[in-house]
Amino acid sequence: MSFENYYPLNSNSNDLVDRSRTLASCEQKESESLLIMLASGNDDSGKRATLALSAACSALAMENEVSIFLVGDGAFWADSKNTIGVVVAGFPPLESLIETYLELGGRITICSTCAGIGSFCGIDEHKKLAVLTLREGIEVQGFASVISEAQKGATLTF
Repeated sequence: MSFENYYPLNSNSNDLVDRSRTLASCEQKESESLLIMLASGNDDSGKRATLALSAACSALAMENEVSIFLVGDGAFWADSKNTIGVVVAGFPPLESLIETYLELGGRITICSTCAGIGSFCGIDEHKKLAVLTLREGIEVQGFASVISEAQKGATLTF
């Protein structure tokens, strides 16, 4: 079967999940752990964030344990107001992907330093630092927790 059969260009997040579950049912395997490190901010208009969340939703639908860690510029996406209106052609809106991911039981954590000082939020260095208002459901953790998570399985970085 082709990639397009499971990932049509004009899909919504629920369609993406349904198609990923269909693909997963064709491949009998044990559940695995996946850590997605999102280190990209809005410099690409949300393309890498959209790809990261699409991969995360697909992996959850395939019954994998998935965690997303926001670090560096990726901390930008912890604030829900930063995801509104972010749409990449051929993908559901980023806001919808995040909601679907969290509804499916996905976990999002943010680097404790990035969350605490807000210095990696795409703010011009001559301006004041941004203050992040964390989206409900996002946890603050340090690198030791992330390293422990990474040791459980595969890691992807966007």
